[in-house]
Amino acid sequence: MSEDITSSLNAEFWNELCGTNIATELGLTDGSERSIKLFDDWFFNFYPYLKPFLNRSLVGKDKVLEVGLGFGSVSTYLASGKKSYTGLDIAQTPVAMCSSRLSGLPGEHVAIQGNALNAPFSDSTFDAVVAIGSLHHTGNFDRAISEMVRVTKSGGVVCGMVYSLFSLRNIRSQPKETTKRIVENLRGAARIQAGPKMRWQSDHNQKGEPAPSTEYFSRKALRRILQEFGEVQIVARNLDSPPIPFGIGLKIRKLLIRTKLAKWFGLDLYFVVTIKKA
Repeated sequence: MSEDITSSLNAEFWNELCGTNIATELGLTDGSERSIKLFDDWFFNFYPYLKPFLNRSLVGKDKVLEVGLGFGSVSTYLASGKKSYTGLDIAQTPVAMCSSRLSGLPGEHVAIQGNALNAPFSDSTFDAVVAIGSLHHTGNFDRAISEMVRVTKSGGVVCGMVYSLFSLRNIRSQPKETTKRIVENLRGAARIQAGPKMRWQSDHNQKGEPAPSTEYFSRKALRRILQEFGEVQIVARNLDSPPIPFGIGLKIRKLLIRTKLAKWFGLDLYFVVTIKKA
């Protein structure tokens, strides 16, 4: 699939806000201040490591770009603590949501529609770029990362999250395929463009359609890509909730995500690259 087609499909697919399925489960039907607060409370409670990750990664970084906006939970958190925040998304609805949420916050904050594969910014514009769960959907992760590095100042950081190829979910749902990929990873550095079933497990809209493009990485593959640009740190986070009813599964997950199981076999790989330019 060509990049132009993938980008067009992404613009259509992600026009439904990332998190809409959860918002529906929470019973949220509007964009009111109350509904947004309820969503944000759920979001940061479900991902309790996210704020600490952002705080550590962005110390002293006042001019920040975020790529991939969704409901704007991260957007609002970042903009609330930075002098300058810019949000970028390929789809119109998340840009509108983010713009609405930024209104009234002190500082220079804006959200615009654009493509991470051709970021509409000059070289070395930002102190930091944040991309939580977005760049692996672009159809060309390597180019997207190169663009993020291009617009970041030397000494700045590019930080974000991508999906782990060797998560507990993939080991359990695709044991044979995952075993083969582990062997491949020993020989090289495994990464894949996922098929529809695997894409659906990670992201699907309310119509039941999977995300148009999703790439998964081993730590080795991710490090190999990122180390070209500077010093790299990678850590795994997140696990599925055990299928136990009455909220018990969620409570068990809350305990498990703090253990080494999540650090070894987490769903997501969080990375920070400290950019070094000549």
